Amino acid sequence: MKIRLGIGLILMIIRFTPCFGQGTSADASSQLNQSFYDMSLEELMGIEVKVASMQGLTTRESPGVITLITEEEIQSSGARDLMDLLQQVPGFDFGVDVEGVVGLAVRGNWAHEGKALLLIDGLEMNENLFSTLQFGNHYPVNDIKKIEIIRGPGSAIYGGNAEYAVINIITKSPVELNGTEIKASYGLMNDVEGGKSLNLSSGKQFGRFGYSVNYHFGNAIRSNRIYNDFYDGSFDMSTNSDIGLHYINIGLSYSKLQFRGIIDKYKLQSQDNYDMITSQPYDVKFDSYIGELKHELQLLKI
Repeated sequence: MKIRLGIGLILMIIRFTPCFGQGTSADASSQLNQSFYDMSLEELMGIEVKVASMQGLTTRESPGVITLITEEEIQSSGARDLMDLLQQVPGFDFGVDVEGVVGLAVRGNWAHEGKALLLIDGLEMNENLFSTLQFGNHYPVNDIKKIEIIRGPGSAIYGGNAEYAVINIITKSPVELNGTEIKASYGLMNDVEGGKSLNLSSGKQFGRFGYSVNYHFGNAIRSNRIYNDFYDGSFDMSTNSDIGLHYINIGLSYSKLQFRGIIDKYKLQSQDNYDMITSQPYDVKFDSYIGELKHELQLLKI
C-alpha cells in the first residue's frame, strides 16, 4: 500500500503587472467560450496557455511542444477518464508496471517513475514514494475546462518530475459550473459488470464568494479475460482485477483568498505481483490528501 499525504501552504503572492503593451488574456478567455471548431486559424493560434511559462503565451510563442485539449474536444471524444484523453496525444502511450499499475510512456520512454508531472488546479498529483501516476478508471474528466500538455521537458519550471512531460489540468470555475449536475454510467462485458460511476458537480458564484465541488465514485474491472504469466500460472481477471476510485475536488474563494483541496483514493486489485501470480488477490492503494491555501496581493504595478 502506498499512501501520499501532502499539504502546500501559500500565504501571499506578490504580482507585478506590466501596464505597457497590450494584454490578450481577456481575448483568449472569450475565444475559449465560443465553439472551438468555429475559430479561424488566427484565433486558434492566439489561444493562451500557461503550462510552459510563468505568464500566458500562445501555443506558438510557448517555449515547448504544446498540446491543448479543450472542453469541447473532451465532450465530443467520449472519454471516460484521463487515460482515454491522453491516448489521443501524439507520443503518449501506456503500459503495465508491477502489481498491475498502468503507467505512462512519452515518446518511447517509460515515464512512470517520476518523469511525468500531473497537475490538477495547480496541485501535484504524483504520489510521494516513487512519484508515479496511476491510470485506468482514474482522474475523472467531467469538470475539466481544458488540459495543457508539454510533450517534452518542463523541469526548468516544475522541477525533477517534469523530465519528459507536464500535464496541467484546469477545472471549471464556479461561474462556469453555475449550478449542480449529476451523471451516472453503467457498463457490461458480456455477462460481467464492466464498470459503474457516479459524478456530482456543483458550483456557484455569490458576489465575492465562490465554490466548486466535484465528487466522483467509480468501480470497474481491468478485463474479463484469463491472465497468464511466464511461469504457466493464470487467474480469471473478471473476479480479480477490480479498480475503485473515490475522488473529491473542492475549491473555495473569497475575493483574493483561495483554497483548493483534493482527496484522491485509488485502489486496484492485483494478483500478478512483481513477477509471478500470488495465491490470493490483494489490494494496492494510492491515497492522496492535498491542499493549498493562497492569497494574492497586488502591491505594485509597473
